[in-house]
Amino acid sequence: APRLPYQTAADNLLKKGDSGLVEVPLSAFFLPYVSTTMRVFPALTALQRIGFHLENKLDKKPIVFDIHPNEFIDESDEKRVIHKRSKNYLTYLLKDVLRSRLKVKNLGPKAIPLYEKELRFYYDKGYRFTTIKDYCHKARLFE
Repeated sequence: APRLPYQTAADNLLKKGDSGLVEVPLSAFFLPYVSTTMRVFPALTALQRIGFHLENKLDKKPIVFDIHPNEFIDESDEKRVIHKRSKNYLTYLLKDVLRSRLKVKNLGPKAIPLYEKELRFYYDKGYRFTTIKDYCHKARLFE
């Protein structure tokens, strides 16, 4: 798929066309630029942030970060039951135990300063925050 936002083809969402549907790809550098990565690997996200900034200065590619409101819900008092979905012990440790622990890392109020750090970085660099709709209108992806 193209790396810049584009209007999709009617028969293939991965190709440019004139369907009226706009695809705005997430920014990614090895991992997608999303809140889960931010919570689980904040140091990696800091490196991503610098890379996206440098890329934007070269080609004006928009920086697209995806976050969901549930990232800020405190679930620390909820009982977590890890179900063993595999007979293989190593698979169970990696897919069930580790995944379960990573899912709750920096969840709830702990996510707020991490997200603020992302916003502050771009704000201090003079970036403009906008909606996808406004971006698409300015980029003339649809009228």
